[in-house]
Amino acid sequence: MQKNKVDYILNHFSHLMTINERAAWKHWSTNYKIDNGDYVSEEQKEKRRKVSKKAGWISSDPKILGLLKEGIENFRLKTAERIFKEETVEFNCCPKCGSIARTPRAKQCRFCSYDWH
Repeated sequence: MQKNKVDYILNHFSHLMTINERAAWKHWSTNYKIDNGDYVSEEQKEKRRKVSKKAGWISSDPKILGLLKEGIENFRLKTAERIFKEETVEFNCCPKCGSIARTPRAKQCRFCSYDWH
């Protein structure tokens, strides 16, 4: 599956993720924000991790961590493929050039500027 389709599905159909997929996404994004945020010292990062774990944003469940063991891009791809296979997902494509529109309700192509209002 192409990256633009993965992005479209996860941006607009993330409500179709399973409970474990949501927990894995929350776990990864929280850790990403801690590691790449404005926290100056390792002590501040560890303090933030403890607070996040207590709040339920970071998981130690092997099922959740197993979803992320092959990396975030693989997780995103597998999740998007599962959603596409199991649910009704229709891509909003430009009638002129065939590119995927920015949102499911968009009526103007961001690539060729065609307007189908």
